[in-house]
Amino acid sequence: MFMIPIRARKASAKRPNATRTRLENEKRRIVSITEVWNASVARAPPHGGRQYFVPRDNLLREKVGLTRGDAVLVVAGYYGDWARALAEFSKVTYSDISKGSLEYVKKDKGKIRQFRLAAAERVPRLQKIYDWSFSFEPFPLLSYGGIEHMLLRSLLNRKGAKIVISERPDFDAFDGPLTQVAGIYGAKFEQKDVEIHGRHRAVDRENITCRVLTVRTNNNARRKAALDLKVINELNKATFYKSAVNNKVLAQKFKVNESEIVKSRKRAGALLSATEEATRARLSSRL
Repeated sequence: MFMIPIRARKASAKRPNATRTRLENEKRRIVSITEVWNASVARAPPHGGRQYFVPRDNLLREKVGLTRGDAVLVVAGYYGDWARALAEFSKVTYSDISKGSLEYVKKDKGKIRQFRLAAAERVPRLQKIYDWSFSFEPFPLLSYGGIEHMLLRSLLNRKGAKIVISERPDFDAFDGPLTQVAGIYGAKFEQKDVEIHGRHRAVDRENITCRVLTVRTNNNARRKAALDLKVINELNKATFYKSAVNNKVLAQKFKVNESEIVKSRKRAGALLSATEEATRARLSSRL
């Protein structure tokens, strides 16, 4: 995707067209939300460096809610502790945007099967390749709205997404995005608190209460997500090239009814609207 900072244009003497303005704003939100983030910045305090808990629980599979043999894509994998633990009973692919993190985990990969250098909001790209997308405390994704896009892609999976948060004051930080995505796409949102045995890097405790958040996809949610990702990509390209987006043309390209394109653009707008302020604030700090 093409990612560009959006600067304010000079005021025009002519009254702006309302429809054109609305479409431009829609496209700008989509471009902003998919901008690739800088790992070194995103992992700085207060949002980064939080993956302190290393699981060592014989009942981890049951507590997290996985089935033996599940194909799991670990996104924003960081240290790789959870990826290694899940790989004891799952077919794990580790991914992270940081090449340094990737190489670090490769040196002690355990039973991890594959590695991908990729941003969490860019994978998976195809439907039904994995059962789950999984991440442990992906707080950097909250700082710029990437969590919604990551969850959107997880709907392409056979089963959905799981996010685990260890005991902390901001236990409910991810509830909003997961509830929102599940609501827009007709997926199912679940949460449960479980005690997991392990080692904490910061405190002398072996048992930590963790919150397991789950978004379960389905055929209808998967179909909608697949179309929306294509439409968002077209809107993104249109913004870069400063070209118009024609619903009829998109409908012909993706072989759907024009009404489906209209619904897709409405879902994209609803998905991104909640993260608009945070994204603009981040972009402003970099200009």
